[in-house]
Amino acid sequence: MDASFLELTREERQRLLAQKRAILAARTRCKQLSGVEIIALLDGEEYPPLSRMYAAYCSYMCNDTVPTSRLPHSAPREQICAWVVATMGLQEGQEYFYLCGGGFWAHIRLTDLTLAVPALLGECVEGFLLAKVDLSRMLEVGFDSRDEEHYLIDIWNRTPPDHV
Repeated sequence: MDASFLELTREERQRLLAQKRAILAARTRCKQLSGVEIIALLDGEEYPPLSRMYAAYCSYMCNDTVPTSRLPHSAPREQICAWVVATMGLQEGQEYFYLCGGGFWAHIRLTDLTLAVPALLGECVEGFLLAKVDLSRMLEVGFDSRDEEHYLIDIWNRTPPDHV
């Protein structure tokens, strides 16, 4: 064990270990994504414009917004994936920031939509959040209390772009 680690206070060691666990969890989640090339893994604090955009998006979503699109939970998985691709305008070769958890984002490239969308959705269609790399919009699919019978897609265009 590194001697400098032992010189830290208990709280500092716990914070460092928690951060390392979060990094490991984000890397593990990214490795599970078929059809996606991981370009970089970023701590949310490493790229302030993305952090500010995410905070603005969260603030916007707290206002009981109307979703861009809805699809019944009873829809077959293939229909859900096609709906996500069409509604979000996803294309192979596009790059995004993907919120992979624990305050970490992955800079990704979609290489195969037939694999990427199901992988991003998760086995139980948990959903996912993407930010365009030019920080012009956020795209989210999932479900929440606004409508418990449908999957929801929210597309938030950052306007004006210089406020983030």
